[in-house]
Amino acid sequence: MLPLITIPYISRTIGVSNYGLVEYATVAMLYFISIVEYSFNTTSTRKIAASQNNFDKISFIYSSVFFARIVLLFFSSVLFMLCLFLIPEFKAEYKLMLLAYPVVIGWAIYPLFLFQGLQELKVIAIGNFTLKLLATALIFLVINTGADYIFVAAINGGSQLLISICILIYVPFKFKQVRLYWPTWKPIKVSIYEGRFIFTSDFFNKIYSMGSVFIAGFYVSPANLGLYAAGMKLIVVGKNFIFQPLVGALFPHLNKTFKESKEAFFKQLNRSLFLLLGITGSISLGLMLFSKVLIQLIFGAEYIEAAPLMTIMAPILFISSFVHIYLYQGVLTFRKDRVYLGLIVIGGLVTLFLNVLFIPKYGVEGAAYIRVLGELFLAILSFLTFQKIKQRAI
Repeated sequence: MLPLITIPYISRTIGVSNYGLVEYATVAMLYFISIVEYSFNTTSTRKIAASQNNFDKISFIYSSVFFARIVLLFFSSVLFMLCLFLIPEFKAEYKLMLLAYPVVIGWAIYPLFLFQGLQELKVIAIGNFTLKLLATALIFLVINTGADYIFVAAINGGSQLLISICILIYVPFKFKQVRLYWPTWKPIKVSIYEGRFIFTSDFFNKIYSMGSVFIAGFYVSPANLGLYAAGMKLIVVGKNFIFQPLVGALFPHLNKTFKESKEAFFKQLNRSLFLLLGITGSISLGLMLFSKVLIQLIFGAEYIEAAPLMTIMAPILFISSFVHIYLYQGVLTFRKDRVYLGLIVIGGLVTLFLNVLFIPKYGVEGAAYIRVLGELFLAILSFLTFQKIKQRAI
């Protein structure tokens, strides 16, 4: 709920154009985050969940993944510096980009996979709430004029880094039998190699879900980009609010159920889908019916042109329920990592091609329609693929 408090203040204080620049930087950082996160929040969560009470093995997994992320952080940082020199949009806003980058460091050392695998999510929940509370307080203290827009991403990134450090320090107190040590190069390389399919799929997942913002940044004005970002913001907040807890809680639970009984797994998956569809369907409908009211209330009258864009993109939440259940909770639980990779890569390439083809001609309205069509395309692929896997498993 805290983003719904800060968004109105930020959007009104910094203005449409600067808001577009902040969103562009935020999306750009997501691609660097995907490098350092790699696939470990999925693959290592599965490994740790399957190693309950074997703390030597858990310590080995934890150490291998942690130092693998440090290696990936080095490569991410080199790539980031190259982007600052080679990409004009990065170069023009180099201060904003530099101040945003600490969020990547924060995610690199964030031991989320360990807590997820051991199903100890209370600390993560408290940490996330503290992070948002700290960022909220700093935003109201620091952001006072349009010129302060460069500090918005800095506050979010700095808060993430601080919370990550605190949780990392807390690990040996929470899990006294879990040790962090240098595990030699071989397990680090093995961890990276084993997760290559999920990493590639996660990277393309960001291309199909957020690539429109990144690509639009090359073709439209910061003001139009700000309108598009505003139209999409509540949908992104809704997806994070609904689906992120399911990744941490439902995924390990369904993995455990799957090992015990496939029949019970299918029943729980269907129940989760129907519940999710009811929630997301209601929210999507509300966003469509009250788009003008919500845009004016949250972002201000200056952003009213974002209302039609929100109306176009509102069904994304409902459609995403099918993608989440059938692809993430379904296909990955069957350990079909290559299949998962193929579907995400296809979805990412299709939406990337359509964005590059239509955004230069149709601007942000074209980007909005493509975003919905990309989600629908992936939902259909996910459903058909899962049904085939299910038939073979029965």
